[in-house]
Amino acid sequence: MSTQKAYAYIARRNTDGLELLVFRQKDHPEAGLQIPGGTVEDGEKPEVTAHREVLEEAGLTEMRLVQSLGSRQYSHKTKQELQERFFFHFSTSSQLPETWDYTVASKSEDQGFVFEYSWMPLEQTFGLAGRQGELVYKLKHQPGFELQQIILYLLRIGRKSLNRLNLPENAQPDVAAIFCLDQFELGRLTTQIELIGKEVEETETGITYLLDTPYAVENDSVRLIKLRHPDPTRIWRGDVDYKLAEYNKYQLLSIADSKLIERPGYSMVEITDPLSDVLLYFSNPPLSQDLGA
Repeated sequence: MSTQKAYAYIARRNTDGLELLVFRQKDHPEAGLQIPGGTVEDGEKPEVTAHREVLEEAGLTEMRLVQSLGSRQYSHKTKQELQERFFFHFSTSSQLPETWDYTVASKSEDQGFVFEYSWMPLEQTFGLAGRQGELVYKLKHQPGFELQQIILYLLRIGRKSLNRLNLPENAQPDVAAIFCLDQFELGRLTTQIELIGKEVEETETGITYLLDTPYAVENDSVRLIKLRHPDPTRIWRGDVDYKLAEYNKYQLLSIADSKLIERPGYSMVEITDPLSDVLLYFSNPPLSQDLGA
C-alpha cells in the first residue's frame, strides 16, 4: 500500500539563527515532536495539501510558500504502507507567540486533538518523529549539516530501540552507518564528510570515515561514520554498531529478530526492531579496535 503525504517546514529567523515551528500532541506526548502535514487528497497538489494542513492543524492563514524542498520515500512500519513525502518551506508575516495550543477542528483523524506549538532551533530538529526532519538541512546550508542530522537521528532512534528491547544500557555507539537513498545523496554526504573527517576503510559496501570531532546527542557519541552505497534491499535508514564492556552473543541472541554473523576471529549479532528503521549491531571485536580509532 502506498500513499502521498505533504509536510510544511514553517521557519523564522531570530538573533540566534533559524527556528522551526513544531508541535506535540497534548494527550499523546509519546507521538513525539512533529510538523504540520497530512495525506494528499485525490486531485490535490502536494503544495496545496501542505497549506491546507497548516490551516487545519495550526490555524495559520498568512502563509507564503518559499520553495519546494523535494520528496522522500518512507516505509511506515506501524501502518505497513510506503509513503511518498513532499516537503515545503513556508514563511509567515504574522508575529506568532513563542508557544500556543491549537485544537484541531477539521473532519480528519486528528479532530479534537490539542497540539502544543513551539519554536525549535534548526540544529535540534533531528528529534522530529518519523524522519519528518529529513530535509531540514535544505533550510540551512552549512558544511556537514545534512550529515549531522542523519547521524543524530540514527543515534536517537537506536537508543530508543535499545531501551524498548531491554538491551544493555551501557552499550556505546562504535560506528553509525547511513544507508544512502541514491547516488545523489551519497555524493552530497561524501562531499560533506570529506570536509570534517578522513577515510579509514573502504569495502565493497561503502566507505568508513573518522570524524575530526564526534557527533553527540544526550549520552551517545560517535566518530566512525560509514556511508553505504545505495541498495534497494536495505529498507532501513541506517544502523548503529554498539560496543559492550562484556560481549555475550548468547544473551544478545535471546532477543527476537536477532541473528549471528561470524567470521574467523570476528562475531557480530544483528538485531531488528520491527518498530524502527535503524538496525542494531553488536560486534566483537569492535570495528574501532580493528581500525585503531
